Amino acid sequence: MGGKPHWANGEFFEQEIVPRLERERALVHWEGEVSFGPKLAMLRGARATLFPIAWEEPFGLVMIESMLVGTPVVAFARGAAPEVVDEGVTGFLVRDRGEMIDRLRRIGDIDRAKCRARARERFNSSRMARDYERVYGHAIASHRASPARPLAPSGVQLARAAAR
Repeated sequence: MGGKPHWANGEFFEQEIVPRLERERALVHWEGEVSFGPKLAMLRGARATLFPIAWEEPFGLVMIESMLVGTPVVAFARGAAPEVVDEGVTGFLVRDRGEMIDRLRRIGDIDRAKCRARARERFNSSRMARDYERVYGHAIASHRASPARPLAPSGVQLARAAAR
């Protein structure tokens, strides 16, 4: 297991998570934050990537990295996750821990080759560059028509363009 805890107060991680990791060290090995190469190896070797976010994540690059190597994502349906995860194709969206556990029992239903293909279709660099150009072109045209409007598109507008 790897990653960096993203809590304003690291006490929760130290008091709640670390003791559990120590008790389960025969089953779980904590790597902490890992660099790109080791992270890809972990993602490729994983049955799933868990994304139990507790905030409104604006994009979630780690979900895309996972899906691009064919590893499905099981994520809380918050922030950008509903726009990034294709239910039943690239992973599952869940409401709580119990539902996450249930979906993990069905993770074998996800075809890893189809997961990877769908992620490549949606998130390849050429497609994303075209989408950004389209969104920014729309923002510039809107700004010219009504200069009082903000020029830069919001993160929501960018995520919607990427989802198309």
